[in-house]
Amino acid sequence: MLSALVYPICALRGAKLVNWLQDLFPEAASVLKVGRSWASKLAFAVLGRLRNRSLCWARANVVIGNHMARRVEQLGVDPMCIVTIPNWANGKLVYPVPHQVNSLRHEWNLQDRFVVAYSGNLGRAHDYQTILEAIGIVERERLSAAAFTNEQDQSYLTSDSTALATNPVEGKTRKPILWLFIGSGANYSKLQQEVVKHKLTSVVFRGYQPRECLAESLSCADVHLATLRPEMEGLSVPSKVYGSLASGRPVVFIGDRGGDTAGMLRRHNCGISIDQGDGAGLARALIELAENTALTNEMGRKSRQVLDKHFELRHAVARWQTLLNKVAAEP
Repeated sequence: MLSALVYPICALRGAKLVNWLQDLFPEAASVLKVGRSWASKLAFAVLGRLRNRSLCWARANVVIGNHMARRVEQLGVDPMCIVTIPNWANGKLVYPVPHQVNSLRHEWNLQDRFVVAYSGNLGRAHDYQTILEAIGIVERERLSAAAFTNEQDQSYLTSDSTALATNPVEGKTRKPILWLFIGSGANYSKLQQEVVKHKLTSVVFRGYQPRECLAESLSCADVHLATLRPEMEGLSVPSKVYGSLASGRPVVFIGDRGGDTAGMLRRHNCGISIDQGDGAGLARALIELAENTALTNEMGRKSRQVLDKHFELRHAVARWQTLLNKVAAEP
């Protein structure tokens, strides 16, 4: 909403306005049911009109996903004034740290475990129920992939990954799966309560780690989880995905399988997407990855390649520099 305050000042000063949208407000607040009173709805309507006016007046509106670009265009903004610049990770700050030399993995006693990690904010926009269901399924089945064998089951691996997974490769293991949650958020504490309530024993919670430990923290994982409620697609993007890619780990995304994040993982074969609510599918996919280290490592290698080629800090800086130089040169 900052643009609604800034654009009249820019107009008075003869300045050029460039908006950078990390999410769309007030739509996101409405979807997340923040402020459900009639007064809140009225305020959201007024704020929305002011926001739309500021977007239409701006020389450029930078969004972080293609679905968000379409949402902004539907608000009446000229498509020529909408620019998509994805968020990024600093590949020099976050990089793959091998398990055997990862001090945090040793300190947290994660050796000989297949670690499924969620790192960052677990907030209102993020689904935790699907993860909770999958944890219960994996624990009840004692990590037995055979329990999920069914000719009618849908595979959540891409065609390239499926070919690799079905080959008898060296390194197939049956490591126990451990779930590691690092961070905080509105749903973080709810998940902690549910873990205690259901007496789940394979879950570890840690607080946010210092910035200088980020490479080791993210590299504790064998695979990373990311989630975004389907109704939030186009209103936000789970930018934690870029740090996961930088750590050289596959990403399992829970949300809209037709959205931006799912599409990126599918195009580059560096992760898997699961529908929200499909806890059994999530459990099955993770068991497949846990039992095939060759598959997991190959997808992790592709993750870092994608980061270096498309989503590293230098790429974002170059896109921003090009945009701002273009706006500055306009009459």
